[in-house]
Amino acid sequence: MNELKLSKLEKYLSGKVPYVPRDILQGMDLVMKENPSRYRVSIDRNFYPTSFKVEDDFRNGIAAYRGFQSSLRPTSQGLALCLDSSVLAFRKPLAVIEYLKENIPEFDGVYLDLNSRQKVTNTLKGLAVRVTHRLTKQKFSIAGLTAKTTCDLWFDFVDPKGKDPTVKVSLVEYFREKYGKDIAYQGMPCLILGRNNRTNHVALEFCILVEGQRYRKELLDDVSQEILKKKSLAWPPERRKTISEMMQAHDELAIRTVLKRDVAQNFGLRIDKNMTIVEGRVIGPPDLRLGAPDGTVDIIRVENEKRQWNLAENSVVLRTKDFIKNMTNGSGSLGIRMEEPLICRFAEKHHGYKYLKRMSETRIGVVTQCCLFIHANRGDDKFFGNLCLKINAKLGGISKKSTTPSIAAVVSSINWPAVNRYAARVCPQDHRTERILEFGPMCQDLINTYFQLNKVNPKKIVIFRDGVSEGQFDMVLNEKLSDLKNAVYDDNSKPALTLVVAQKRHQTRLFLENFGEGGPTGNVPPGTVVDTKIVHPFEFDFYLCSHYRRIGTSKAVRYCVLWNQNSFTSDQLQELIYNLCFTFARSTRPVSLVPPVYYADLVAYRGRIFQEVAKEFQSHTVPSNSTTQFDQSFYKLHPDLQNIMFFNQSNQGGGRGRGAHHQPPAQQEWGNRPPVQANQPPAQQAWVDRPPVQSNQPPAQQAWGNRPSVQANQPPTQQAWVNRPPVQGNQPPAQQAWRYRPPQTPPPQVQQPHPQGGVPTGGRVNAWTVRPQGQSAPSPPPSPVQPLPSAAGIDHLILFLPISILILLFLSADELDIQKLKISDQELPSSSSESKGNQIQPIKRPDHGGTVAIKTVKLHVNHFPVKFDPKRTIIHYDVDVKPAPSTDRRPMKRTVRKSDLRVIRDKLFSDDPRFDILQTAYDGEKNIFSAVKLPTGEFQVNLADDEGAKSGSYIFTIKFVNELKLSKLKDYLRGSLSYSPRDILQGMDLVMKENPSGRRICVGRSFYSPEYMTDFDLNNGVAAYQGFQQSLKPTSQGLALCLDYSVLTFRKPWPVIEFLTEHLERFGGVNDVKSRRRDVNNALKGLKVRVIHRRTKQKYTIAGLTEEDARDCYFDLVDPEGNNPPQRISLVRYFQDKWNRNIMHQNVPCLELGKNNRSNKVPIEFCVLVEGQRYPKEYLDDDRALFLKDLTLAKPWVRKRTINEMVQAEDGPCGAVSRNFGIEVDVNMTNVVGRVISAPELKLGGPNPVRVDADKRQWNLLGKSFVDAKSVDRWALLEFTDGDRKKKLQVNEFINNLMGRCRNLGIRMEVPLLHRVTRMYEFSSVNRLENLLKNVVEESTRLAKGKLQLIVCVMTKKDPGYKFLKWVSETRIGVVTQCCLSGQANKPKGQDQYFSNLCLKINVKLGGSNFVLNGKLPHFDIGDDVMFIGADVNHPGAMNASCPSIAAVVGTVNWPAANRYAARVAPQAHRTEKIINFGTMCADLVNTYAQLNRVKPRKIVVFRDGVSDGQFGMLLEEELLDLKKAIYDNHYQPTITLIVAQKRHQTRLFIENRHDGGASGNVPPGTVVDTKIVHPFDFDFYLCSHYGSLGTSKPTHYYVLWDENGFKSDLLQKLIYDMCFTFARCTKPVSLVPPVYYADLVAYRGRMFQEALMESTRGSSPSNVSFDPSLYSMHSDLENIMFFV
Repeated sequence: MNELKLSKLEKYLSGKVPYVPRDILQGMDLVMKENPSRYRVSIDRNFYPTSFKVEDDFRNGIAAYRGFQSSLRPTSQGLALCLDSSVLAFRKPLAVIEYLKENIPEFDGVYLDLNSRQKVTNTLKGLAVRVTHRLTKQKFSIAGLTAKTTCDLWFDFVDPKGKDPTVKVSLVEYFREKYGKDIAYQGMPCLILGRNNRTNHVALEFCILVEGQRYRKELLDDVSQEILKKKSLAWPPERRKTISEMMQAHDELAIRTVLKRDVAQNFGLRIDKNMTIVEGRVIGPPDLRLGAPDGTVDIIRVENEKRQWNLAENSVVLRTKDFIKNMTNGSGSLGIRMEEPLICRFAEKHHGYKYLKRMSETRIGVVTQCCLFIHANRGDDKFFGNLCLKINAKLGGISKKSTTPSIAAVVSSINWPAVNRYAARVCPQDHRTERILEFGPMCQDLINTYFQLNKVNPKKIVIFRDGVSEGQFDMVLNEKLSDLKNAVYDDNSKPALTLVVAQKRHQTRLFLENFGEGGPTGNVPPGTVVDTKIVHPFEFDFYLCSHYRRIGTSKAVRYCVLWNQNSFTSDQLQELIYNLCFTFARSTRPVSLVPPVYYADLVAYRGRIFQEVAKEFQSHTVPSNSTTQFDQSFYKLHPDLQNIMFFNQSNQGGGRGRGAHHQPPAQQEWGNRPPVQANQPPAQQAWVDRPPVQSNQPPAQQAWGNRPSVQANQPPTQQAWVNRPPVQGNQPPAQQAWRYRPPQTPPPQVQQPHPQGGVPTGGRVNAWTVRPQGQSAPSPPPSPVQPLPSAAGIDHLILFLPISILILLFLSADELDIQKLKISDQELPSSSSESKGNQIQPIKRPDHGGTVAIKTVKLHVNHFPVKFDPKRTIIHYDVDVKPAPSTDRRPMKRTVRKSDLRVIRDKLFSDDPRFDILQTAYDGEKNIFSAVKLPTGEFQVNLADDEGAKSGSYIFTIKFVNELKLSKLKDYLRGSLSYSPRDILQGMDLVMKENPSGRRICVGRSFYSPEYMTDFDLNNGVAAYQGFQQSLKPTSQGLALCLDYSVLTFRKPWPVIEFLTEHLERFGGVNDVKSRRRDVNNALKGLKVRVIHRRTKQKYTIAGLTEEDARDCYFDLVDPEGNNPPQRISLVRYFQDKWNRNIMHQNVPCLELGKNNRSNKVPIEFCVLVEGQRYPKEYLDDDRALFLKDLTLAKPWVRKRTINEMVQAEDGPCGAVSRNFGIEVDVNMTNVVGRVISAPELKLGGPNPVRVDADKRQWNLLGKSFVDAKSVDRWALLEFTDGDRKKKLQVNEFINNLMGRCRNLGIRMEVPLLHRVTRMYEFSSVNRLENLLKNVVEESTRLAKGKLQLIVCVMTKKDPGYKFLKWVSETRIGVVTQCCLSGQANKPKGQDQYFSNLCLKINVKLGGSNFVLNGKLPHFDIGDDVMFIGADVNHPGAMNASCPSIAAVVGTVNWPAANRYAARVAPQAHRTEKIINFGTMCADLVNTYAQLNRVKPRKIVVFRDGVSDGQFGMLLEEELLDLKKAIYDNHYQPTITLIVAQKRHQTRLFIENRHDGGASGNVPPGTVVDTKIVHPFDFDFYLCSHYGSLGTSKPTHYYVLWDENGFKSDLLQKLIYDMCFTFARCTKPVSLVPPVYYADLVAYRGRMFQEALMESTRGSSPSNVSFDPSLYSMHSDLENIMFFV
């Protein structure tokens, strides 16, 4: 049993989840099929109606039934239902007599002679019937006819009660007396319906055929077969109409039934009945080369609508007189010398054809060409032309430049650049095995053949695989590809591989919107390709219709690219495949399937012919237990035919296809793909929207070796990096950590999923290739493969290895010996810890911590040591809660509210003595951790109305998951276990939270007191509540509980009237409810209340006020026992009679507490607000917001005291539950010694260095200038103060002050070119702002020679249109803006500091530099050319479910100052923390650095923000890999260090001695801690780089994940601290290292751009627009300057 959350599917469709949720898709697909499966006949995966149309009647007891096949597919536009029509012949559900009269013309129903009897028996035997002489729905199978007629049938009648003796009774009398039925056809035999030696004779006239009994189309006469074929191959308009009608049939069937609704609708599924509209592209056909009669070569252009060409004038066609004479005499003029051909003519198709082929091709070594006598005598040019095409190809010419084994076939091209001659290998293998067991040796043999013929090995290989579904992509990638590489790769030859799956068996059809555009057939033109909307959301697939369909509706082939080392783009691959379709040797038009797959299919069928010969040979010449059919030598081709196209014929008539019983996939219109097994591993997708060089695939030149399997989140193998600079001793060399070293022993097998089901935990890693974006990655990709016609000058590049296998069913995953591909099975070097599941772990600390300091301070840290018993075990259980099935057949609610789950658990554990609630911890959803063993199974819980949850019965299911041994945690803390035991930490963390979660208000991860302190009352119905947030952390001193204080505003849990009185200004009490209806509604709507007129703990949500007053509320009172009719009663009387309550305020509206259209009116006086209802701080007025800020930013000594109180509180983390688990907490804070690092000296415009203040580490700009001041020659003043007299800008004073301050700081600033005055109203529209700015720029440009440098915008107030201004100016106009408020600019005091801050920003935005460090950065030399990169992701608000996340990457572009940054910003999938295009963005920044400095950075330090400890693997295994793949090549491989900067943690540092902390009482700036409270062995530390003037300082936690630059603790800490002084916007060190700080600003700027796009495109699909990366691209004039400061 499992719950399938559809949110998981939504995440997959949006790219957040990498693997396919096949269980969800399977469930939804079953839901979609429930309705048709009830009311239609189900055949395999098709559904056919129970009735047929009159025009579909064949008049022979058979009719054509029109059905459909459907499937759910994830596509780029979301989930889609793919439905296609099909036609099948069924026996009509007639009475047997009527059926026989139609099916057998000579049957008259009176008499059967011997011949007629045999026909009737053959016709009816095995059919299912129902009987009509008695009431039953049972179905019976016809075993045959009775030997005697009905009137002569007697049997022994046995009394069922045993009272009377057995008597002889005739069947006629029995039917008359028993059923009152007279048998009319007594001269006819009866049907024998019994089985298992039990006879059941029933007269023919009482039997009716059961509906849905198939009739094989091969048994139809020629006329009926032709009719059925025409109905199956419907023209596009007819098929489209049929499909649309079948879509509507879903609803019509449901309406005619008692359900009244479609099952899918009950599951919340809605289907758009309109077909998807998509734009297809038509690829141009290639030019062909054919030989002319005079020996020259003609170039043929295929430009007609059918894409066909004629051979009448070319030397490939052989002309004829009679058959032999014309074949021989005409060949000379056509360029083929023909003397004594071995040509076999048949009078008719014969089963001995297979003997001929097997003997000629395996024993004799001569090709044969077969044809039918009737076709040969016809003598038409087309027939002989096709015959000659096959003969020429077979001779090596070029026409165009179970118990039965499965047959595997592999063919490959052996000539280049024509690529139209193929060699083939065929091999038997295990029964029904889809995997080609000898794939590697077969491919190696073909490559050796290629080498023999071309004297060179292929450098690039393109593999086309046929016959596999999405569920088998794992097998193709992880086994076939590995087999191929192991077979063909060596030190001298490592060809680049591309693997493409060609799928023909699908339901997708393409219809022209205007059928007139498709020629006479109405089909899509040949060459039509579709690669948008209907394709996969992010993987590389497309539909290509390469052929011209003369009959029926064209069916496009779906091509899925699984592996792509040849770096195909969509256009290149589509054109390549389409051009190949013109090279099929047997026709003069492009075929529907790429020829390598087509040929492989023909070879596999030829192998099936060989197998049938082997079977008959075995039955006649060897014992029955022999294995001749599995003998590979029996299938081995004669040496003379191994390397020519002997297979260019598929049936005896020389036509296309497999004949009646074996039709190739390319031609099958009626067949269904066998089902994929339920326990097959899903084809999971790894990384979404990767740049063109896929991160989940190694570069083309990579060595392969024996590649073992990877974990689900393990990065793929990285290219070997040569000439890497040496790394430090504690850091693993990048080559060893990332590149695979082939093991000496075979790779281990990966345990398969349990056959009982369950989704595999790992999933496919070497996943289907993602769709390429753009043309190329920043690093040089391999040379792209060009389409064949344009590649004639390239020698020996491509070898096509198509694969086909002839089987009937697919093998399930648990029957396969699957060996997953793996990055690395080697042990990582000791410095990078041993990985769990081969995951890359963060590096170890290089030393014992830093030692350098100007002083030390004693600190208290809010880490409380935790002791636990390592001998104990915590038992993990899974929990599932569902409503119990209703006994009155009412619809059962599927889910239980989250708020009710804990109440249900508490009820069960308190009532059942087997459960000890104090020995368990519950997370309120799915997990229980217990100190003792619990009973498992299903338990029924009955809740009353007064127990805090909705009353009713629930099923509480407990399942055992795992035993968590605390000894494992002890091993980790001691360093003997390298990976973090997160499951144990999760369980212990939940145990520590059990006490507060049951006694406090839970909001997110914080716990707040249910009562507020008087001093925290905000006096508007709202109060500030104190709370805490806690977490368990592994530290150097052991396990520690980290707890921090927080404050949140809640509505007071008061009666509603009292709340309104205090909350609403000038609210006079209950009598004002009506007059203030709107305010009351706004204040109460959505809040939760409890009622006090009756005993209950249930909570209700306020929907609003009733329209009528309480005294006017009436409703129908229904008798619950049904004895009395409904009675109309007033609400006032009801409360008096039912609850003995008098409504005091009858003249005011009631509260409406109902939901789902069910009314529940309760007088307002009986309602009390539920505790714990948050009040957004944004709604507070200025005074209360300032008061809340003071409470939140508590002084250090206040915060410290409060934290100590909360740790020791009864409702704190130290409760009875944790003690029962053997967990004890030391309630004293951890004592630690902090080191204070010295501040750097700064360099400004003067000659002398600047020393910062010793206490606050600040410096003053008075009397100083910028180190690199940019002149402002062309600027404009844009004033938005028109119409606001109070805030009108004092223009002259503002300009003088700004210019004067700029002059003092070294900036030469001219008077503004333009001064424009307008209103704030301009901010209301993007277009209005854009026009305004364009006019300002244009007018300024006319006044000056150069482009405008700066626009200073003065506003009267902050306005939401600010984002419009920034988006327009920075992406459209290309001019930086500096905004300020007129109120601040007009202030008489503080002008010097205010204008200094403006100048800081202006100078940097214009490309200047304000100040730099006086001296080099620690650890680096002047010539190192270091680049610092910062990265962050900004996510949309919690209530937003569709907007993109914004990824931002910044990088320094100057050295050694390292204080100027360029930025890149891009949207990505909603709430995706991984930066999808990280490598591309960093490569762009590296190239920018190279352009500005004429050298690429030799060392890179990456600072990453916004990730938690659980996401470190993603950074190491995906983002770092992206970066290296994007920037590394054979000549450039900089060393990289990756550091995470964490600001969202609970660790706080408190000084022990108040005198050590200055006036604020905070730790001094530069305080670093890297002992006791840090990780036991990872490289991390806490640094408080800023001066905390408000509240309690919060240090930044820096975590080093990867280090190729060999940092020691002291130098890295000093480097980061010094960099905090280079932040351009202020004259003091900041709390966060500037690369991360800037990345956060850029990400926020990207969020502003996104909001501007949403508002500017409102009403025109804004959500799609906001994902367009081009709309976030900076103007070219601004992309490399700090516009974001």
